[in-house]
Amino acid sequence: MLTALIAATVLALAGPAVTSRPQDPSAAAPVEPPAAAAPEGKTVSPLVIAPQAPAPAPDLKKYLLVCHDEPVLGSLFPKQVCATQAQRKERRDIDQAEVRRWQALRPGKSN
Repeated sequence: MLTALIAATVLALAGPAVTSRPQDPSAAAPVEPPAAAAPEGKTVSPLVIAPQAPAPAPDLKKYLLVCHDEPVLGSLFPKQVCATQAQRKERRDIDQAEVRRWQALRPGKSN
C-alpha cells in the first residue's frame, strides 16, 4: 500500500509522460542555439570576485546574563538578581555616585 502511494507520488511529480511519437519529424528534434565562439580556448567568462573581509563576530558577553544573590535588609532570604555585565556595570556606577553624593552631604564634615 505504501509503495503504491510512493510510486503514484513519483509519477505525479514527474509530469505527463509522452507515449506517442509526434507526427512532424522536425518537431521531434529540439533546436539548439548556435554555440558562441570561445575566444582563444577560454570557456569561462572573465568574472573576478574580490574577497570580502569577514564580518566581525558579535560579542556574546554583552548578552550573557549573570545571576547573583543579594542580601535584603530585614529578611533572612537573599534575592536573586540577574543582569547582563553592562547592566551590572551601570548599576554599580550609579550606586557609587549615590554613595559619594550622600557622603558629601554629611553634617559636621570638614572640608
